[in-house]
Amino acid sequence: MVKPKKLAFSSNHSKQAEAMETATIERVELFNQGSNYTFLATLSNSDTKIHAIYKPRNGEIPLYDFPEGTLYKRERAAYLLSQMLGWKFIPATIIKEGPYGIGSLQYYINHDPSEHYLSMMETHEIEFAIICIFDWICNNADRKSGHIIFGNDGNIWGIDQGLTFNKDYKLRTVIWYESEEKIPEFIIAKLSKLQNQLSGKGIMAKEIQELLTKDELIATIQRIHEIIRQGTFPDIRFGRAPWPII
Repeated sequence: MVKPKKLAFSSNHSKQAEAMETATIERVELFNQGSNYTFLATLSNSDTKIHAIYKPRNGEIPLYDFPEGTLYKRERAAYLLSQMLGWKFIPATIIKEGPYGIGSLQYYINHDPSEHYLSMMETHEIEFAIICIFDWICNNADRKSGHIIFGNDGNIWGIDQGLTFNKDYKLRTVIWYESEEKIPEFIIAKLSKLQNQLSGKGIMAKEIQELLTKDELIATIQRIHEIIRQGTFPDIRFGRAPWPII
């Protein structure tokens, strides 16, 4: 794999986050899909209107294998992790009080729903390799094809990172590479830096430490160690796909 000069990821996250932080939620509309209560929120700031995906804590359906009421925190933690790595494929995600209580608010990306990972898998090899490794780090238990979208802005985005950071092995994804394929050195270099940062005192690291349990943070760092040690992509082809896959 050869790293492209420019990844098809966005660099507009600070503006997205600032817009959501300062805007007021005017109304929310319930999505009919998904097991948890998810809303399309309309926010206004002066004369500007933006949309975001609002996932309130109170709308989370309890799961036997994830601590109750923590999925919105995991959405935020995944976003922060992507920012720390410089892999900016997750839309700006903040924690904000909404009409149904506190929850995650993720900037809405306009996109064509027919374009998702399985329809794009022959392109953007490096971007998808990065997302594959990212999901391994954060132990993503639900990387469906439809969770990778191609924005109208020409960038690749990853959405729905709530089922992440479990201390137990939960990785389920449609994105995989040959298990003996070597991970590019530029990715390994990022991970080597990250393993020290996560337990440090940086602003993003400290917030991740607050969002996750101690055991979850330790498990995340251990996964990074394992990826670096192994140096090849994980063997996740068989029995590790989420359902439905899209």
